[in-house]
Amino acid sequence: MTGPATVVLVHGAFHGPWCWEKVTSLLQARDVPTALVDRGVGEPRQVSSDPWLDQERVREVVNEVARPVVLVGHSQGGVGITYGGAGNHFVRHLVYLTAVVPGVDLGETQVGTELVVSGIRATRTGTIFDPGLAEEVLFNDCDPEDVAWALARLDPQAPAPLGAEPPAALAWREKPSTYVVCTDDNTHSLEAQRVFAAQATSVAEWPTSHSPFVSRPGLVADLLADLAERYAE
Repeated sequence: MTGPATVVLVHGAFHGPWCWEKVTSLLQARDVPTALVDRGVGEPRQVSSDPWLDQERVREVVNEVARPVVLVGHSQGGVGITYGGAGNHFVRHLVYLTAVVPGVDLGETQVGTELVVSGIRATRTGTIFDPGLAEEVLFNDCDPEDVAWALARLDPQAPAPLGAEPPAALAWREKPSTYVVCTDDNTHSLEAQRVFAAQATSVAEWPTSHSPFVSRPGLVADLLADLAERYAE
């Protein structure tokens, strides 16, 4: 297979591959191949909080693609691309979309905002996000129809494994990367995003919420299509 690199997309907490629907549609219309990593576990479905599992899910998809890849992580999906992209020769570029970047010392800077803390509800089997706050925290620049569509698809977050050390290898130390700072994000603080972004090869800033793949999919698709062409074979 020749042509643009394949864009591999990794969703964040409480989400699923469904969140990339608008972006994949735009990319496919431009003949950019895509693949999705599903971080879901269990029945009923929860979203993994295990960095080792996320690493393996990313590696499985990348190795199945078996050609140049632009690896994209949104929010907590930054964990999977950092660990799963390390040491993999198919991965040519990392994109952190307002994402967590493991291995970066934030000092006193907090990743989550007060709104996030107020919206998380702990249960015996994990955490859920208060649907009454989800629109303001996750989708604050999205159309009402899109908000309703997304809220109906959010899943609980599985508990993190206790006592397990995360993987050691960090892909951003060995591969070029782009960090996208979303300046109207009510989930990740702007200060934390900029600390993360300082480790990237290049930085973009967009005036969007935490969910530009819903509110501004064209912005996301343009960036990823350009990168896919850069690493075409």
